[in-house]
Amino acid sequence: MLSSRASIFLGEPEFLLDCLTQCSKDEFDRKNNPDGLINMGTAVNSLCEDVLKERIDQGDLFCHKASWQHYVGLNGTDHLLTVIAEFLSDRMAKSVSISPGNIRLVNGVSSGLEVMAWILTDPGDVVLVPVPTYGRFFADMNERMGTQVVGFQLQDGPMSNFHLTPEILEEEILKQHILGNHVKGFIFCNPNNPLGVVFSKELMLSLMRVCAKYNVHFISDEIYGLSVFDPTAKFDSILSIPKEKIPDPERTHFLWGLSKDFSLAGLRIGFIHSYNTDLMKCLDGMKFYTSVSVHIQEFVAKLLQDAVWMDKVYFPANIKRLASAYTYAERHLSTLGIPVVSAQAGLFCWADFSAFLDTDSEEGEMELFRRFFHEFKVYIVPGSMFGCKLFGWFRVTFSIHQEILEEGLARIGNALALQTRKVKKTKVKGLVNKFNSIEQKQQTSNTNDKSEENRDMRGH
Repeated sequence: MLSSRASIFLGEPEFLLDCLTQCSKDEFDRKNNPDGLINMGTAVNSLCEDVLKERIDQGDLFCHKASWQHYVGLNGTDHLLTVIAEFLSDRMAKSVSISPGNIRLVNGVSSGLEVMAWILTDPGDVVLVPVPTYGRFFADMNERMGTQVVGFQLQDGPMSNFHLTPEILEEEILKQHILGNHVKGFIFCNPNNPLGVVFSKELMLSLMRVCAKYNVHFISDEIYGLSVFDPTAKFDSILSIPKEKIPDPERTHFLWGLSKDFSLAGLRIGFIHSYNTDLMKCLDGMKFYTSVSVHIQEFVAKLLQDAVWMDKVYFPANIKRLASAYTYAERHLSTLGIPVVSAQAGLFCWADFSAFLDTDSEEGEMELFRRFFHEFKVYIVPGSMFGCKLFGWFRVTFSIHQEILEEGLARIGNALALQTRKVKKTKVKGLVNKFNSIEQKQQTSNTNDKSEENRDMRGH
C-alpha cells in the first residue's frame, strides 16, 4: 500500500527518539509521578528555564504584522538574517565579519543536516563521522536521503581512549575509496557530542586540509559552541577563520541553532552558513520544506538583539549552572567507581560503566541499559547507540533540575549496587563450578588410578 521507502518508519523506531517518547509518556514528578522515568539521556538543558521565562514574560518579544500571515521569509527574513550575522560575528566568528548573504534559516539543525545530505550527496554516497558520535547523525542524513553515514573509531590518545587525528580521517577516506565508495562529506562536531570535549583550532585546520585534499565537504556542527563551561578551554569556530585561510571554502559549511545554547529546541531554529553560492541557491529552492513561522523568527531576532540580557544575565547563569551540574554529576559518578572523560562543554558527560557489565559485549551493555531503563526507571544512552565499540560507555545528561539529577544519580547507584552483587555472585558461582569441575576430574583421576592399581595387583 505504501512506498518501499516508507518502510524505514514502519519498523522499530529510532532508538533515541523512542526513548524520548517513552520518557515523555511516563515523566518523573516527585509529587504526581514519583515512579516515573528520569530522562538523563536526551540532550536538553533545563537549567535556565526560569531565566528564559522571566525574559519572555516581559512581553516585548512577541508581536504581529498582517504581512506575516502570508509567504514571508521562508528561508529567513532579512531582519533575522541580519541579526544572526551580527550575533555570529560577535560571539563565534570574533574578528571575521559574517555576511547575511551566506546564511540561511532552516527548521532545526536536524533539518539542516538532512538538506545538506540532499544537496551534497546522491543516495549511497558516504559521509564520514568519528565515533562515538551523536546517534541522530546517522538517521538525519540517511532516513529520507539515503546518504550512508559511516563512523570510524577514535583511537587511544594521551588523554583518553577517544583521540581524533587527521591521520585516521585520511585512512578512512582511502579505505572507503578502496571499497568503491564515494566520500562526499565529513561531519566535525565541536564541541563534541558525546565526549563533551573542545577540539583545538590546529586539529580543525588539519582535518580541513585532509578534506580539501580529497574534495570532501567539511560540515562543522557547532550547536554547543556557546555552552563551554570549562574556563581553561578555548573554543574556535570555523567562522573565526578568514575565508582566504580556509583550505577549501567552497566545501566548508557551518551549522548552529538555538536548541542547546539557548535551550529552545521547541522553536525549531537552525542556521547554515556557507561560502558556496550554489548551495545557497539550493537552500533557497528548498525553503518551502524548511521554513519557520515569521512570528518565531521575529521573537528570535529580538532575543538575540538583547545583548545586555545575554551578557549580564543569560550566558553567565547558563555557564555557571552547567559547570556546577557537571561537577556534581562527575563527583557522584566517581564515588560509584565510574570514570568520566573530563568534559569542557555541552550538556552531558561520557562515563565508563564497563566494570559493571555481565559480559564485555554490546549485549552486555544493552542488558545494563535495560536494567537502568526498565527496572530503575532512569534513561542514559548506551555508547553502542553512538557507534562506540568500547562497550560499557554511556552518555549521561546532567543539565536537568537539581532534584531530578540527584534522584537520577541515586537510581543509577542503586542499579549498580545490585549489579555489583550480581556480578560477584556470578563470579563466585563460576569459581564454585570451576572448583567442582576440578574436584570431579580429580575424583575421576583417583578412581582411574585405583582401577589401574588393582589391575596391576591382579597381574602380579
